[in-house]
Amino acid sequence: MAELFCNGGAMRGGNLHHNVSAHTFLGTVRTAPKYRFFSVRDEFPALLLAEAGGASIEGELYDVPIGDIRTDFLPEEPEELRAHRDRTVRRPFGSGGRSATGPPREQSRRAHRDHRSRRLATLSRPARARQHHSLLNTRKVKEQPMDALAYTLNCSILLTDVPLLQRPQAARDAGFDAVEFWWPFDTAVPRDSDVDAFVAAIGNAGVQLTGLNFAAGDMPAGDRGLLSDPAQVSAFRDNIDITIGIGERLGTKAFNALYGNRIDGTDPKIQDDTAAENLAQAGKAADRIGAVVLVEPVSGTPAYPLKSAAEAIAVIDRVKAEHGVDSLRLLADLYHLEVNGDDVGAAIDAYADRIGHVQIADAPGRGEPGTGTLDIDGYLKRLAGHGYRGYVGLEYKSTRPDTFDWLPREQRASRAAH
Repeated sequence: MAELFCNGGAMRGGNLHHNVSAHTFLGTVRTAPKYRFFSVRDEFPALLLAEAGGASIEGELYDVPIGDIRTDFLPEEPEELRAHRDRTVRRPFGSGGRSATGPPREQSRRAHRDHRSRRLATLSRPARARQHHSLLNTRKVKEQPMDALAYTLNCSILLTDVPLLQRPQAARDAGFDAVEFWWPFDTAVPRDSDVDAFVAAIGNAGVQLTGLNFAAGDMPAGDRGLLSDPAQVSAFRDNIDITIGIGERLGTKAFNALYGNRIDGTDPKIQDDTAAENLAQAGKAADRIGAVVLVEPVSGTPAYPLKSAAEAIAVIDRVKAEHGVDSLRLLADLYHLEVNGDDVGAAIDAYADRIGHVQIADAPGRGEPGTGTLDIDGYLKRLAGHGYRGYVGLEYKSTRPDTFDWLPREQRASRAAH
């Protein structure tokens, strides 16, 4: 047997997890803070030892027969990636002090979970990455029960009584191991030191950043994105590099691009053209690290033009048709869809295979599940029945002192859920 390190979409709750789900799960681990992502033709990401600026990457270990690795996994690697493999996997996990390609060790499974590994490989390739040529795609996706959902905590709308950089640790203390954020800075182009502090806060807390919004303007003042504002093209393009850069350091696989409000005196067609071009650029950048860009219908802002799932899908289709970009997905926030009068069940049935992320809050009120009348459980079961295996973001407003009492603590850790 060998220990296979997986991250990104191959982890439990990810869209590629079925590739390794038949093998024995050994534990959740983090690498030493010495790695960055490396890819060949934007299709085969791996971890590359970084001379400087590396990050600690969260992943999972699986006990996989060495023969399976040789026959099922390695044949798909391009020659360029093989040439880098020594640099990619030779270093130790954590503080174990052993080579990742060293001889087999007789250690207990508990030791396996102590951040040590004999072998590393990544399976976080984009969904389009030649899976039909690989035996990876031949295993059936297992149906998962409702209590197997992977939750991620939105630390921009929850835990707001805690300073922003302390929220990842607060989420961890509450039992969660996955978080998401709206844009966490005051400007679209923050200082490097501010970015480093945010990345460190995530890494030090030992949580996975599953999603991050692009800069969206002054949200408290009513802004809902820069994407469609012709005057903000330069700011948004600069923000793409920073946002995707953060994702590359932290293994984030989903980036939300809020469309932006209609602007008085600006032709809506010009705004839509601007949004399509910006989405194409963002989608290409995300695709380079095996990630997706999300397009979200939003409620509560009359000037925001995307109200239904169909309207968001139309934008996604336009970008694909005009720019050939296929890395855009629908963000299905069940609360927003419900409040906007969309048929949530019909939207799930029609677009389940195009949903890249799901968020929940009850309606009316946008409070904790159970505070309103929205059939959250029913819709999540419906999504699971269609094969959705991604994260479910908790993006609701706290209405009581223990805002997480509706979710048993043992179900909060996304890795424990699968």
